[in-house]
Amino acid sequence: MIGHFHTHSHYSILDGAMTIDQLVSRAKERKIDAIAITEHGNIFSAVEFFYKAKEHGIKPIIGCEIYIAPSSLSEKTQEEKNYHATLIVKDEIGYKNLCLLLKIANVEGFYRKPRIDFKTLYEYKEGLIVLSGCLNGIIPRLIAEGKIDKAKEKVLELKSIFKDDFYLEIMRAEPANPKREEDIATVAIQKKINQYLLEFSEDFQIKAVATGDCHYADPEGYEIQDILVCIAYGEKLKNENRFRYKVKGLYVKSKDEMMEIFKDIPDSLNSHEEIIRKCTFEFKKPKELKIPKPKEFGNPDETLRKKAYEGIKKLLQEKKERGEKFDEKIYYEQMEKELDVISKKNFSSYFLIVEDFINYARQNGIMVGPGRGSAAGSIVAWALGITKIDPIKYGLIFERFLNPEREKPPDIDVDFCKERRDEVIEYVKRKYGEENVSHIITFGTFGARAAIRDVGRIFDEPLEDVSYLAELIPQEPSRKWTIEDAYNEIQEFRTKVEENPRFKRIFENAKKIEGLIRHVGSHASGFIISDKPITDYTSIHRSKDGFTTQFDMENLEKIGLVKFDFLGLETLTVINKTFELIKQRYKKEINFHNIPLDDKKTYDMLKRGDVFGVFQFESAGMKELLQKLEPSIFEDLIAAVALYRPGPIQSGMVNDFIERKKGLKPVEYPHPLLEPILKETYGNFLYQEQIMFAANILANFTMGEADILREAMGKKKADLMAQMRERFISGCIENGIEESKAIEIFDIMEKFAGYAFNKSHSAAYAFLSYVTAYLKANYPLEYMAALLSSEMNNFEKLTSYIEELLKLGFKILPPSITKSNYEFSVEGDAIRFGLGGIKGLGEAAAKAIIQMREKIKINSFESFLRNCQRFKINKKIVEILIKANAFYEFIDRKKALTMFEAFLSGKVNLFDKINGKEITQEELDRMEIEVIGIPLSRIIIEDEINSITQGIFPIEIKDFVQIAGIVEWITPSKYGFILNVRANGKASKYEVLLINKEGEKIKKDELYVFLGKRSGKNLIVSKKFFKIENLAILINVPGYNMVDEKLKKLKEILSAQKDGNLKVIVEYKSSLFEYKRKISFSTKFKEELWENGFYFLAIPQNYFTPQQQNNLTLTQT
Repeated sequence: MIGHFHTHSHYSILDGAMTIDQLVSRAKERKIDAIAITEHGNIFSAVEFFYKAKEHGIKPIIGCEIYIAPSSLSEKTQEEKNYHATLIVKDEIGYKNLCLLLKIANVEGFYRKPRIDFKTLYEYKEGLIVLSGCLNGIIPRLIAEGKIDKAKEKVLELKSIFKDDFYLEIMRAEPANPKREEDIATVAIQKKINQYLLEFSEDFQIKAVATGDCHYADPEGYEIQDILVCIAYGEKLKNENRFRYKVKGLYVKSKDEMMEIFKDIPDSLNSHEEIIRKCTFEFKKPKELKIPKPKEFGNPDETLRKKAYEGIKKLLQEKKERGEKFDEKIYYEQMEKELDVISKKNFSSYFLIVEDFINYARQNGIMVGPGRGSAAGSIVAWALGITKIDPIKYGLIFERFLNPEREKPPDIDVDFCKERRDEVIEYVKRKYGEENVSHIITFGTFGARAAIRDVGRIFDEPLEDVSYLAELIPQEPSRKWTIEDAYNEIQEFRTKVEENPRFKRIFENAKKIEGLIRHVGSHASGFIISDKPITDYTSIHRSKDGFTTQFDMENLEKIGLVKFDFLGLETLTVINKTFELIKQRYKKEINFHNIPLDDKKTYDMLKRGDVFGVFQFESAGMKELLQKLEPSIFEDLIAAVALYRPGPIQSGMVNDFIERKKGLKPVEYPHPLLEPILKETYGNFLYQEQIMFAANILANFTMGEADILREAMGKKKADLMAQMRERFISGCIENGIEESKAIEIFDIMEKFAGYAFNKSHSAAYAFLSYVTAYLKANYPLEYMAALLSSEMNNFEKLTSYIEELLKLGFKILPPSITKSNYEFSVEGDAIRFGLGGIKGLGEAAAKAIIQMREKIKINSFESFLRNCQRFKINKKIVEILIKANAFYEFIDRKKALTMFEAFLSGKVNLFDKINGKEITQEELDRMEIEVIGIPLSRIIIEDEINSITQGIFPIEIKDFVQIAGIVEWITPSKYGFILNVRANGKASKYEVLLINKEGEKIKKDELYVFLGKRSGKNLIVSKKFFKIENLAILINVPGYNMVDEKLKKLKEILSAQKDGNLKVIVEYKSSLFEYKRKISFSTKFKEELWENGFYFLAIPQNYFTPQQQNNLTLTQT
């Protein structure tokens, strides 16, 4: 028997250059009897390798090339160079010990690599075979360094510990480049090492074993490995001084090749059979899920039944109280059916664990979602409170979630408030044991584009050329394009590859690494909760995000472990914050239970396409769909979620659905028996559940069989489809349906199944979308404040949200040192900016400010500064607050900037000048943009001006202009006064030369109207002004031809205006008349006056003397 006992796949990341499939297929072709998989510092591939090797008739052996620290685990210095050793698992104990060693290596010994030390290895030696390793093994390295005596000592030490389970590893290779001296030298060193190892073998009666150090499938794999090594080290291929393997020939050699290479030392091959026979460990097919069964569960089946019946009784009572009509018997029959399936599959504990951590979350005020995915089809999940959707009412199917005819474990995704998800995970660790809970690993592979980019980079090709080639490969959510697909189907890509030798080289080499593993990560939400320590089943890996399992989800399932999903959903955080704000403001409890699903205000808002901030509905495409669909019931929203996907959109199904819904197209059914199933979707197969119901009703499929048909159709499983087609047609014939009709229906189902959607998932997501829409429609301020709070850690997104809200007409108040909470809050008819949204302030500083004002009254800028140090608020924080204009109630920002540093330190102030000039409004705006994203103070001022002036200004008559604005500063001049005025309109800043002695009465920061002549773009020479209080407009009816007709037209225009608070005075034939009512000013009104030749000016309502006022009143027009 011949095996390979030192083998690396692509799970030895960016070092091994073959997949498991390539490894086992080559081994089978080359008549290898057994393989020990020995990845670098991990067992990532163990389960996949085990089952695939078995399928190919090769004995799988689990092992690892482990890293050993030269001294101890606690020694972590840059000079250290780890030793390598090859560990091979003999039995169950050996496997558990390998898992424990790798956990220690990752948790305690990690220093650049996961490491153990010899002491730890000896402690967990039972059940393990040790080979002396490659050139980096301690014995080969001591020999290479000429320390022969020390090498002998280590050999004897290892023999004394491992007895007959210690072998001396003999490797033979050839120079990577026969002309490169260092490669030739490396092979010479290896020969020297082998010579001494064989001497030790004879002298100390330790068996030698021949190994191939396999890293790639075929001889030419060296080039692939070299590319991966360059990617790993960030090197260019042409760099002569880079790290590279100095030997080649590390491919999966055949039995004959191994016998030829090692024919001079046959004993090293004879050891193969001995090792193969020693290794008996196997992964066993699990009889049940390896999950906890706490004492409190008692008999899990009985406990689940009791809880489910208590829950369903309560839910059905609530339905009765709401006046809903339903058949109670259907609910209880479905409950029994589900409990029976769950019990037979030994899944009761799984449901109880999920219910338990959901209950913990709810009891601790952590928002839990209404459920998502196929679990919404389970009435047991609904009864336990795991989901919030009534599966019977909405036609959801249990078998879509848990098929009694398949082995697959349940998969319940649970959404939690994103901010507090980790609290639930910590609870699970406390309850079931830290050692029994772990995040799940994921493996990221080279995609088509990434492979091209990485290969182009190591070939040192221009970045723009490589990006151009990569981006010719499409990226579609519904299809994973390969490089070969692009070459065959994208003409431009193929042409560039064929015409450009550089592109051809990239293309050919990128194909070789495409699909190999590039990096590891952690599952977004998946955790294992095990009945025993994780290391009884797998080991622990250290990743950037913490610790994970060493097997991915698919392979964990194969050994009986099951995934629990803890998703952190930002939308739930927003909903939860909104509920809290509503409770604070209205003393009203809103929750998922009491939100009506038939709120007209909500549906009207969605019909208008007012979807900003609505979960799942914000995109331009979904907005358009909702406007066309005009949803009026919850089922319409379920359909919208299912329709808005590439398949239905590209197939034309969306337009067909809408036209049928609106009666523009007749609703037709493939068969009368399908009408009850397809009525809600107007004759279309939109949901996967409809495919299943159709198979059940037409062809007598069980729902379990129907689920298998649904998957076969959706995933285009040709062999299974052929079987199912025959079964479907015969079932239809049994029910009196003609064969031709049965074939036609099957073809229709097959066509639609490609993009039919899981209705359970659609319903759960539609519910969340509806809740957010309901809150926006009915509690807009609270909802938007919560939405802004949820984005406080994303400054760019927060800024874009604020800009959007301002466009929609929401009023946002600036940060305030006395009024702002940490989060955004509701204040009157506006949203108050939260301190947590100020960039650079930080949560600790924001909460320190809140703490300060709880303990002392802040009534001035100075009082704040006096107490800063007491509350650990430093100079930088004060500066940020000034930039954000958070002291606007107490002090002008310019003044604050010129005094705060001097106040704190007594030093010369650094803020009274910027670039040697006085601070301008533009510079103040920039400061605000820097820390809160937008110049909110200016926007608020302009909104105030617009509110007071009603959009009247600016008024332009030939060379004259009348403006309204806030006076920002006043400077006396020899002609009068020069004023800087912040106005509204296109030109928001004016300089006014006021030639009027009364100008000395003008007060800074108050609102005035100025009438004058333009002198340059934004300079006005004015002699007249007044302070805005109550405005009136004076309209002049021109005193030339057809004056009476003009008056008649003016009356028409005035009569069309809405009531308001603006007094109108009409100047007609040198007399003044007051219009009979006050009106509301509008842009349209202004335009009509100009178009019809009427001039007007703004005047104060008290512009006239009492006598003139009496005359006006007597002569109302």
